[in-house]
Amino acid sequence: MKVLGPIALCVVLLAPAARADMAELLAKAEEDYGALEFEPCAQTAEEALREPGTASDRVKGYQLLGLCRAALEDTEGATDAFVLMLAIDQNAALPDGLSPRFTSSYLEAKGQWVGRKPFDIQITEDQVSGKTRSLKLSIVDRPALLESVAWRDGDGELSASTKVAEKMLLEVPKNLAQELVFFDAHKGALVVLPLPQAEQEKTEALAEQKGGETAEGEDEGSGLWVWAGVGAVGVVGVVAAAAVGGVIAYGVATGLITGPEQQITLQSGVDFGD
Repeated sequence: MKVLGPIALCVVLLAPAARADMAELLAKAEEDYGALEFEPCAQTAEEALREPGTASDRVKGYQLLGLCRAALEDTEGATDAFVLMLAIDQNAALPDGLSPRFTSSYLEAKGQWVGRKPFDIQITEDQVSGKTRSLKLSIVDRPALLESVAWRDGDGELSASTKVAEKMLLEVPKNLAQELVFFDAHKGALVVLPLPQAEQEKTEALAEQKGGETAEGEDEGSGLWVWAGVGAVGVVGVVAAAAVGGVIAYGVATGLITGPEQQITLQSGVDFGD
């Protein structure tokens, strides 16, 4: 016991202190910015960006970092921070009333995304085999921020993540996976891609609908009208929309995901839908 006591004490003394989460660090950086402590603000913002967080957290972190870098007359560092801020949210803005010392870097960064989408994610093939859904993805990541991807179920639970590649095959549970979440290197959730209904499921649902409506139409003597109605449903398709942290909304049948910050093209083997 005389030997083990000091060793155990050393382990306790050397244990790392609890790390502050991103929200706490952002609050501290904002406080430093308000007190005109620009160097501590920049350091704390960088520390915050190394913690897991939401897309809006990331936007705030890059905004504070850019503002403090601009205040320190580091125009290149400010522009780089604003470029990443606008990659995540192309509608992100600076506080009103700032001098050109701040706004010039912001405007330069904004110009880099004119006519360009920071992220372009396509589902090029979507197949179902049993309980498994296989998705072939084509990913364009212009700001080089995306590091890993995981699927999330209807209860908000995330799977283990997989490293992002320009071309990749991702297998997910057919009945569980609701959306794909793309993270940066520090587990910041930057892009959420809702998964449309699998083509096989849509075909089965339409077949069931046709059968039910045909039977009803025959009983009423209006089978021709019922089939015409089913055809119209098939043309219109299914439109769904979702918003995650105010980041992305999407349309399945239109072939294009649109949101307040950026557009992400979503396309499958049958042409469905900054």
